[in-house]
Amino acid sequence: MFHLHYDTRLDALADTLAGLLARPDPAHLLRPQTVLVPQPGLQRWLVQRLAEKHGIAANLEFIAPAQLVWRMLRATYRELPQSSAFDREVLRWRILAVLQSDDLPRALQQLTGSDAQALRRFELAGHLAQLFERYQGYRRGLLEQWQQGAESDDPQAQLWRRLTSIEEP
Repeated sequence: MFHLHYDTRLDALADTLAGLLARPDPAHLLRPQTVLVPQPGLQRWLVQRLAEKHGIAANLEFIAPAQLVWRMLRATYRELPQSSAFDREVLRWRILAVLQSDDLPRALQQLTGSDAQALRRFELAGHLAQLFERYQGYRRGLLEQWQQGAESDDPQAQLWRRLTSIEEP
């Protein structure tokens, strides 16, 4: 079941969550409680706050809004894969594959450099995956413009178009 709590004060929300977690559901004692958080920094702060209130913060699963939406879609459409092709960790590997391809556009070659080492490409892929994940949440319009062909010289736009044109198995 999904419960939405909102407040303009983050500490009040954390206290509400702490109160809810203090009343465990006996039918689901071993199931982790799922908490929706928009960013990893907030997750770390919330874990600290809950640990201060209860002495421990355990058996919690923190997910981003995009992950929640994907789970809801999967509940309706069982044929969808377990994780989205645009989840950060999946996207990292897809970006890495593009960065390692032989037909990499010049603008993207500038991102990796001519003598790019494997570790550098991997780190860059992780950074770009995180960036695209944020764009999906906060700059959706920009991604849609890129997909339509806007900013043709921008390396990020070129990479986004490559990623959205790749057919997934």
